[in-house]
Amino acid sequence: VLSHRSETTARTAASSGVASLTVIISMKEVFELFVACIQFETSWDTFSLFMSSLTRILGSRHLLCGSGFELSHLSTLLCRRIATRELLANVTDVPSKAARAEAYMWAYQALLALVSYRQRLFR
Repeated sequence: VLSHRSETTARTAASSGVASLTVIISMKEVFELFVACIQFETSWDTFSLFMSSLTRILGSRHLLCGSGFELSHLSTLLCRRIATRELLANVTDVPSKAARAEAYMWAYQALLALVSYRQRLFR
């Protein structure tokens, strides 16, 4: 999970005895995780966590410089999965029809966010 923590938060966590671990991963790896989640994830909890975070991450344009291929792959996958109604093909424990609709809403929101990257997507 990507997050931004302030220095104060880090100090507070360290002084309270809570272990703090910072892992730095490339945006390429982040998008590989999202693609893998969409393609293979079987757990609703994991799938919903990833998909609900996707739009927020796509909104961080400064993080995504140079991620053209990964963005293109992600947008193609989302479009294909939506068009064939297979977004949740591998998720076995979708709690309700409302949750299913929510997953498609997240996918459409991600595609809307990807529109702002059109110059990178169609080079």
